[in-house]
Amino acid sequence: AQADLGILWALGKGGKRDFAQAREWFLKAARWGNTDAMFNLGIIYIFGHGVDEDPNQGRGWMVMAADKGHPGAMCSLGLIHGLGQKVPQDFHLARQWYTKAAELGFGPGHFYLGLMDARGQGGDKDLIKALMHFSLAQMLGDNRGAGTMAQLEKELSASEVAKAARMAKKW
Repeated sequence: AQADLGILWALGKGGKRDFAQAREWFLKAARWGNTDAMFNLGIIYIFGHGVDEDPNQGRGWMVMAADKGHPGAMCSLGLIHGLGQKVPQDFHLARQWYTKAAELGFGPGHFYLGLMDARGQGGDKDLIKALMHFSLAQMLGDNRGAGTMAQLEKELSASEVAKAARMAKKW
């Protein structure tokens, strides 16, 4: 309930948006182990919503949430490291976070791994693995890679497309 109150304050539902109030409610919920609250505190501090921007503290909250199994925090950590947003760019670390999220069955983790494989970021360029990850993301409800998936299916041979499908079944 405390994390929900934080969301209401952060979004301005029922009144004026107030990140200071949101932060207080998120802190209370985080002390009880609420990973959504930890994740939201990470966002607040990384981007300076209602507080002084503090990427290190924000990343710390995100890591706490991710270490407790929050796949959204894992993907957000992948994003900030992959883009070099508020932290030094590190494709290998981004890949590690996306992989953790994907291993939990989180579609966005597969989507971002597909992008990284298609671009050769944090590892070798591998279009077959990219297709596998886009397929898994789509099966898990993340359709952002559908256009890229269709393009890859045209570029790859039939045996390569079949290999990607077999890899997806084994994942």
